[in-house]
Amino acid sequence: MSLTITLYMMPFAISQIFTGALSDVYGRARIISLGLVIYCLGSFIVVLYPTIEVLLLARVIQGIGSSMLSPAAMALVGDVVESKGLGKAMGGTMSSMTLGMALGVLIGGYLALIGWIYAFMLLGLVSLSILLLTMGLRDYRGCSSHGTVNLRLALLKTFRNKIIMLIGAAGFIIFVIRIGIPTYLADALGKPPYQWSTNSIGMLLSSIGFAGLAAGPIAGCITDKLGRVQAAFIGIGLLLATSIMLAMPIWPLIVSIILPTLGFGGVTLFTSLSTIIMEVEPQTKGAATSIYGFLRFMGYALSPLTTINACLLYTSDAADELDG
Repeated sequence: MSLTITLYMMPFAISQIFTGALSDVYGRARIISLGLVIYCLGSFIVVLYPTIEVLLLARVIQGIGSSMLSPAAMALVGDVVESKGLGKAMGGTMSSMTLGMALGVLIGGYLALIGWIYAFMLLGLVSLSILLLTMGLRDYRGCSSHGTVNLRLALLKTFRNKIIMLIGAAGFIIFVIRIGIPTYLADALGKPPYQWSTNSIGMLLSSIGFAGLAAGPIAGCITDKLGRVQAAFIGIGLLLATSIMLAMPIWPLIVSIILPTLGFGGVTLFTSLSTIIMEVEPQTKGAATSIYGFLRFMGYALSPLTTINACLLYTSDAADELDG
């Protein structure tokens, strides 16, 4: 299972370096449609040839296809929504992503009980349906003083933009925290001295998604009303509160507060940062979302490795306090 996640996440993150920028050159709708076609291919190839080798290959193909969807779709939101309502639009986008992740785990787990082939069949059918719906979508692309965008120059300009790189680095850190902490806590709470049941841990982890789902519209309003930077500081404050509570000896007793705070803070911060990304390089939004997406989702892929030692220190100290 962990290998299939890695084989999906690595091409998904790395390919984003180019896919958003490609939407500046060739158009958002074309890149989104191509991504959906590739994702369909990865899904249906497993249905036709259900072997472990094909499954691993399919996950790589799905990762490449998905990498075309996320940055191009985010840039498209920036194209069609005016600045005064961009925060709300990004908040809705973050809520949609959170809902998709939550439903994906729920539906995928149910279909796995019947047969994992059905999960890939459903993914293929859903992506095919979305492809048909987007066929009439108006196309948008980047622009420059010369009329068209040069892919190489757009990426170089984006890499040299300190604000984009700073926001990308922040996105990396947020995902390290957002994914790493619950990953480790789920493991720690299932072992002595806590020994929570699997169902209890699952319900606890779902609170992150529910909090994030509620946070999207609220964070969007805050971003538009108070400002992008002010909303970002609110998100940072919530993540700092999460870290402080996690460091307390009584963290197992307040973990039901810690994880929703983490979910709310993460979505609030992502909403404000994503809004800023849309406004830093308005002529090449796709290239900006490319670098931002790459750095952000590399944090997702690497989060278990980079957070487990810190969490281990916290949880071991807490266990000693409770035992004493």
